[in-house]
Amino acid sequence: MAGTALIDRHPDARFIIDHLGILQPRVPPAPPEPWRELPKVLELAKRDNAVIKVSGACTLSKQPYPFEDIWDPLARVFDAWGFERCLWGTDWTRAFAVVNYAQPWNPSAPRPPQRQRARHADGRRLRQGLRLVAEARIAFP
Repeated sequence: MAGTALIDRHPDARFIIDHLGILQPRVPPAPPEPWRELPKVLELAKRDNAVIKVSGACTLSKQPYPFEDIWDPLARVFDAWGFERCLWGTDWTRAFAVVNYAQPWNPSAPRPPQRQRARHADGRRLRQGLRLVAEARIAFP
């Protein structure tokens, strides 16, 4: 990843890896191998001076909402980065061809597939982590 050397050269600076660090299309379809660069993104997680913005993941899905094929790669991101180093964004203004405004905010949205829930300790870690990250980053009235 091009930014790795820059991040390493400036350990006292804070870097935000935007849009999961993966090139995302503005309109469907998703690229043939949407998560091809994921290993490089996971490698960046070793740098303590970087955080990652989890946004636009829906544009990498080859399935309609609730985008069940993004949960496995996102779980790898959360495992590598930790929820405390994840920023959350809907990216609705850029991804409106894939997701409507209400879907990213829907607290009753369908849960990740059973196999994904089973991968995590209590089956709620993924959703609770997203909620905690969002609440920590956004000052709700």
